[in-house]
Amino acid sequence: MRVLPDYKGGSIVNLMSSLAKGLGGTSRYRESRLLPASEVAKAKNVVLLVVDGMGYEFFRQYGKEHVFSEGLQGKMTSCFPSTTAACIPLFLTGVPPQQHALTGWHVYLKELGVVSTILLYVNRYGGESLLLPVDWLMDQPSFFSQVKAKCFSVAAKKIQSSEFSHFFTKDAVFLNGDSLKGLFRGIRKGIQARGRKKYIYAYWPGVDSLCHEFGTKSLQAFSHFHEIGLAFQSFLKSIKGTNTLVVVTADHGLIDTEEKKVVWLEEHPRLQECLVLPLAGDMRTQNCYVRPSKEKEFVRYVRQRLKKVCWLHKGEELIKKGYYGLGKPNKKLFDRVGDYVLIMKENYILKDRLMTEPPKVHVGNHGGLSKEEMFVPLIVVRT
Repeated sequence: MRVLPDYKGGSIVNLMSSLAKGLGGTSRYRESRLLPASEVAKAKNVVLLVVDGMGYEFFRQYGKEHVFSEGLQGKMTSCFPSTTAACIPLFLTGVPPQQHALTGWHVYLKELGVVSTILLYVNRYGGESLLLPVDWLMDQPSFFSQVKAKCFSVAAKKIQSSEFSHFFTKDAVFLNGDSLKGLFRGIRKGIQARGRKKYIYAYWPGVDSLCHEFGTKSLQAFSHFHEIGLAFQSFLKSIKGTNTLVVVTADHGLIDTEEKKVVWLEEHPRLQECLVLPLAGDMRTQNCYVRPSKEKEFVRYVRQRLKKVCWLHKGEELIKKGYYGLGKPNKKLFDRVGDYVLIMKENYILKDRLMTEPPKVHVGNHGGLSKEEMFVPLIVVRT
């Protein structure tokens, strides 16, 4: 079953719309059905904590006795593709890929003629920094610049130091969150700062990292999720009486992949010969750039040899159908989506490998349209 993003009130972009309007800004998207802007407007301090990889199905599995369960409002959809590289820019701009035009961990940048690792702001083949300033490649303002509040961003220094992150958080005060304790200390520091209404965005990558390495059903992922709960409980006690609205959600969930469900592009040389560029996107949704003279052969091969593995779509078709968002698309989106998009079925992944890359595959993966990847929880706590 494919879960499509619900941009008309039931997705993470609608959550950002509610936050924007509640903080005195505007949004082209509808408010969230689960959290109206009027509720946001009542609070003196608004905290958005994004727990990377904490999908709704993961939450259902581990969250029954978790402190987060007390504030659970329901579930929302991620955007498409359901990957950090598309969702974090959504949280940082307030708009989905239809407008911000970032389509996966690897993104083809026509402006530079390279496939990039966009969140790290480096090229894929050697990890060298991209030469253009971020504002030459991105034309969306930061969420922080659009609201009437004093803004803070809490994350690890390593994340904040990337050119990409720095560009989108330059309108916020950075507070260090290298550890769990440090993360909540930073959020609390933002709440306690003097002045007008405050908005604190905080990001924690631990669940996602452990699910990638060990899987969503691993003891490591469960233990860390429990650790987050203990830290959150202590944090809530420390901010009692501050009129703070704490919103907790995720960018996406993950699905575990078995070795037999890994499809290597190099094992399909006829398909590989049809492409003019490496795959761009994520292992669960790949953007393909096809040689014009090989287009028919590409389509025929996918439909005949990979029909059990993936769905085949033209890139422009998905844009027109609203997979990436609503309204007028960013002109750059058409180049970054590519000629065709392969969306993986079940728990398959499709992987290519450059000469500079090791043959590494994650256990937990994301980017596709399964319920495990697409649904995320919305937790709201009012102090």
